[in-house]
Amino acid sequence: MRTISQLQENLVDPTDKWKTEYSYTGEGRISTIVDSDWDSAGGHWDYALRLVCSYDVGGKETQALIQTYTGGVWTDTARFQYTYDGLLQLQTSVYSTYSGTWTPASKHDYTYDIFGRVTVDVYNSNWTGSWGNPTKKYDYTYTGAGKVDAKKTKNWVGASYEATYSYTTHFTYAGSGLVTREENGSGDIDVPASYTMDYYFNYTYDVDGRQTEKIWGDPIEDHTKYTYTWSDGGSSYTDEIHDPDPIVDLSVYGYGMFNRYE
Repeated sequence: MRTISQLQENLVDPTDKWKTEYSYTGEGRISTIVDSDWDSAGGHWDYALRLVCSYDVGGKETQALIQTYTGGVWTDTARFQYTYDGLLQLQTSVYSTYSGTWTPASKHDYTYDIFGRVTVDVYNSNWTGSWGNPTKKYDYTYTGAGKVDAKKTKNWVGASYEATYSYTTHFTYAGSGLVTREENGSGDIDVPASYTMDYYFNYTYDVDGRQTEKIWGDPIEDHTKYTYTWSDGGSSYTDEIHDPDPIVDLSVYGYGMFNRYE
């Protein structure tokens, strides 16, 4: 089994660092993702979270099990279960929490265009023995190059979705196609009078497309800068940052496991 480590460090506070280790099956699929925190006082790494992935015979991910590390033991905390349509496109993602029994907490239902791109993601957190009205939906738009341009949110109010978008996540790309900026704000970014930017992430890469830096900031200033180094058996590892994807891509934001989920 192959394991790749990603070290992340806050340059403002060097004691604030963590690492994510990705283990792969023989077929190249992710088997586990383990997040560890740095204990600066003890000078060692402490396990924090683990994600264990399961696949069907065709290689589609069917479950992602989240575990926490407590008292030297990995304990089930939550899970995501996935179903697919006849075109093998992800149809639903159900998040459940565990406390003796599994209880559904939220669900995503996806709609695609003819190019196989997600156009609508309906989020539902109203489980009371069955699923009630949706909570909100995300509408996706794409650039001429087929990359995600914006993810816009409409909340469910009363008996329908609100008339205007309440939130926008917008992506900017370099000529290479790598994501250089993610901006988040209230309102619709395409209607300037309604939009107020909340925060952003700026990304920097080396000549091989490896993410080397992430800066988080808000309308006032840059706040935190993170650097990234990768290792794979002592040799350098090239990690390509792909299009922002609502489910699958684990490397977009560099957060470890939870960048892929809501």
